[in-house]
Amino acid sequence: MKREEWGNLRSYAWIILLLSLSLAITAPVMNVATRESGDFQNHYQRALQLPDTVTHRAIGHVLFHAVVKVYRQLMPAASQEALLLASILTFMQPLPVIIFLLLKKASREILPNIVVAVLALALTVAAPVTIWIENPDMIGYINSIVYHNPTLIALRLFVIPLSIMSLWAINMRSYHDFNQRFFWLLATAAVVMLATLSKPSYTIALFPGLFVFALWRRLKGGTVDWVFMIWGLYIPGSIVLAIEYLYVFEAGLEHGGTIMIEPLKLMRVWVPTIWRIPIQLVLSLVFPIGVYALYFDAARKNLYLNFSWIVFGVGAMYSYAFYQLGPGFKSGDSLWSGYSAVFVLMFASLLFLVEQHVQGFGNKEVKLSRRGLRLLARSGIAVSIFAIHVLSGLAYYIRFLDYTLYPR
Repeated sequence: MKREEWGNLRSYAWIILLLSLSLAITAPVMNVATRESGDFQNHYQRALQLPDTVTHRAIGHVLFHAVVKVYRQLMPAASQEALLLASILTFMQPLPVIIFLLLKKASREILPNIVVAVLALALTVAAPVTIWIENPDMIGYINSIVYHNPTLIALRLFVIPLSIMSLWAINMRSYHDFNQRFFWLLATAAVVMLATLSKPSYTIALFPGLFVFALWRRLKGGTVDWVFMIWGLYIPGSIVLAIEYLYVFEAGLEHGGTIMIEPLKLMRVWVPTIWRIPIQLVLSLVFPIGVYALYFDAARKNLYLNFSWIVFGVGAMYSYAFYQLGPGFKSGDSLWSGYSAVFVLMFASLLFLVEQHVQGFGNKEVKLSRRGLRLLARSGIAVSIFAIHVLSGLAYYIRFLDYTLYPR
């Protein structure tokens, strides 16, 4: 067997192992969520009603519901919980594989597969560094992972690929010919539409953030692929957003109500004291802040990392300043933009950390030098900060297994 073929075989083996470990981790907690979470029960009923009838239970973002209906047709005798579990695992299982492949490419074989696999799996469970916990959903923090909301979980599958494809419009990716460029434009359009059909939360943060970043890039003398941006992202995404808005808000469906702006109004409902809100925001961002501070000179020049920070800033603005006036006020739909954007920011920070480690230790002579020791210490601090998020995520995971113990 050739060396390249052996390497591919090993990669496939790691992917299979990663899928197995991911299933072992996600299945128990999602089994609890599908049985106990009111969000899962509500979305199941909406899935059964669409598209046959339009009622107050209908909803604009329908990708998860479509998957539920497919499984319903394939397994007519299955229970509601089994159908929900199969549907949500369809979205959760590919996620660590996507992260693994992207980190593996960045590692350039310098990091062992086991390290890359652990990092990929760890990112899927990482949560804010928690101090105060009054509710199982940890509202008050900007949480990169929730277990109770199926549409946000579905969205997480698409946000990382979508963010990378969006960066191509800013970084002017080169193509072999028109056919390749057209293929990736269509692929990007498909991903943004799937992400928006899962839940519009990331798209509404991405579009303003991408536009601001593109203008900044252009003013700095950089190139922007406006055609790719408009036809690959804005037009297909805006079409879906417009349909969802007209369907959900103008038609008076979903929870009803009007989108309003008042800073911290929603957060004050869930957080007992206002002084805790900025602290919980920082605790949600310990790893991204730490990575940026540790590698400041390189971080301020990294396009993807800074782009992810800007999109997160837009998402956080929605989370902290917007709310829905009406029956859906306490549902906190505005929170999801910050939640989805912080997940991309966590990934971007981890990817940047891997790239910095590879650049630093690509030269074998560096390992034995004083500079190598400094680089190793800095990487160790960053990984330790990331580990705190992972430990907090595991604690959140364990708490969620006792979901029924929390007052709702």
